[in-house]
Amino acid sequence: MFSYGPCIKDLREKKKITQKEIYLDIVSRNFFSKFEKGEYSIEVTKFHQILERLNVTFEEFIYMYDLSLYNYSNISIKNILDIYYDFDMESIEKLKAIYNDFHYSNSNIERMLSSAAYAL
Repeated sequence: MFSYGPCIKDLREKKKITQKEIYLDIVSRNFFSKFEKGEYSIEVTKFHQILERLNVTFEEFIYMYDLSLYNYSNISIKNILDIYYDFDMESIEKLKAIYNDFHYSNSNIERMLSSAAYAL
């Protein structure tokens, strides 16, 4: 399950919008707080209402979400493949380090990167 809440929180804070301005008449304050922490998921229709209040299209949000994932982990599948094709002992150590860093992560993307490094 992907957690969009933390990205929504980051976007909301960058736009200097309060939680109440976003959640009012959509969900409860408690629910929205837990959603932003990544503890709850949200219905699609309510998610789109939140995006409307942030003045962001779904496509724009997904683009920002993808960027936040890659900035956080600082590595992509392409990076892993590049390391693999450089194949030498240093590359093997890099792949092993990626696996060790991410295989117990709570992030789906990081676990996926870990699996790719392990498979190679």
